[in-house]
Amino acid sequence: MSNLNNALKSGLCLAILGLGSVACQTSQEEGKLESSDEFLASLDSQEEEPAGFEVDEPASTTDQAVEDFAIEENYESFDPADIRIKFEFDSAALTADNTAALDKIVAGLKKDPLAKIFVRGHADKQGPEDYNEHLSEKRAKVIFDYLTSHGIDEQRLIRVHLGESEPLVDGNNVAAFRKNRRGDFHLDYSDGAFSR
Repeated sequence: MSNLNNALKSGLCLAILGLGSVACQTSQEEGKLESSDEFLASLDSQEEEPAGFEVDEPASTTDQAVEDFAIEENYESFDPADIRIKFEFDSAALTADNTAALDKIVAGLKKDPLAKIFVRGHADKQGPEDYNEHLSEKRAKVIFDYLTSHGIDEQRLIRVHLGESEPLVDGNNVAAFRKNRRGDFHLDYSDGAFSR
């Protein structure tokens, strides 16, 4: 079988003819084909590789250290979805409560080096839509800046501003507005998110 594999690799075999039979060219005569049994027998009788073909030597193994990506037995992934940053009306300033919540995000991301998150800024629907879009952008940025200034690599954060497009609760009242002006977080599950 290894002779057939070598023949296939060398390009000498031209066609596969049904149920495992292989026809291979064994001479320079155009159109002369033999069955796989005849061809393999002719390969066994050859001591050298056909002219113009080289066989790669098998790769040698080395004792190089390989980084271990195994997950520890007590590993817990960090999911920040329940943490929300609350903002005052028309403000992107962080309060003491906000920084305490952000410190939990920092600690969680440091414990879970594979986690990448979306940092999302939101606004309530008071005021013009384009103004709220800009305000939500400032909120996402202030959160992003806090996290990066506390040692989180910006490559692990995806900053998104959503304006008033994704309210947490519906309503045109003070309680709904208060809940909707926020920053929140979601894990990034996109392709490649967990590569280093």
